[in-house]
Amino acid sequence: MRDLLALPLLWQLLILTVAAWWITRLIVVADFPPTIWLRETIWARWPADDTLYPDDGVVIPDPDLPTEGVVNGRVAVDWDDGLELWRPIRPRAFGNLISCPWCVSPYVTAVVVAVWVLWPSSLWLWLVLAMAGVEALIATRVDR
Repeated sequence: MRDLLALPLLWQLLILTVAAWWITRLIVVADFPPTIWLRETIWARWPADDTLYPDDGVVIPDPDLPTEGVVNGRVAVDWDDGLELWRPIRPRAFGNLISCPWCVSPYVTAVVVAVWVLWPSSLWLWLVLAMAGVEALIATRVDR
């Protein structure tokens, strides 16, 4: 463990950077079931600009306005004729945040660095995540 902490600062920062990148990918685009559940749970309450809803689950409260509805009792939606799906009327910033790697990465990086500063021996955890990220990147490129 001491050998890992004896790494030059530049190498430690590289490990933290790759770990933060990997966590950001997990949050924003990974098909990992817990992160899919997290994204869908957030979008159900705070939809992003590009969130779309199928017909099932949409309630039309006013029959005189068949192009306006509600999803989950809280998200107001309107009908998009071009896509034949429902779109949120008022997208939320938090929903957009969770779907944008440029938006999520500063927060993820801040958490990674804060944990590292408060608990320097956590570098082994960040090393494992960084190695997993590099491995996934290599596997993706080799499988093409």
